[in-house]
Amino acid sequence: MLDDDDYNESIRGIITEQSVNAQYAVSVTCENFAQMFTQMSDPYMQARAADVKDISGRLIACMDEDMRTIDSDTDKMIVIADDLSPSETVVLDKDRVLAFVTTGGSPNSHTAILRLIEMSAKNAHASGAWIGICGELAADLSLTETFLRMGIDELSVSAPFVLPLREKIRSLDLSK
Repeated sequence: MLDDDDYNESIRGIITEQSVNAQYAVSVTCENFAQMFTQMSDPYMQARAADVKDISGRLIACMDEDMRTIDSDTDKMIVIADDLSPSETVVLDKDRVLAFVTTGGSPNSHTAILRLIEMSAKNAHASGAWIGICGELAADLSLTETFLRMGIDELSVSAPFVLPLREKIRSLDLSK
């Protein structure tokens, strides 16, 4: 995103034409780009609006020298948040984070979320704990094989999704 000519030209143009600071120009550009992605018909592209907001927010934070961080004196932690952006998850110490719990996000969120799920599964199994996924995410048949290969112990879905999920699992060859 930071290498995108349209994004950068928009920021430069706002600064030049409106005589405003860089943080404001990034904020306006962010809103314009996010709105553009949100209005697209493809759900995957709509979810990219969150990526634009994430990157723009981090850029503004860097300019303000006010970066959000998770700081803790504990050796291990479970991070609980409304939502975590890819840039927030990337800076976390993966040896200290046992799991992530979020209430927000999009079904088409960044692939970093899948890495977090895998990390959570590995940490759960390393400590002898069970790990499961429930709800709409567990019912996403395009992710079933990925979850099983990660070591997810259980996929819990509502009644209408039980048979399709069962058929999907039976059709997989996990020995490869």
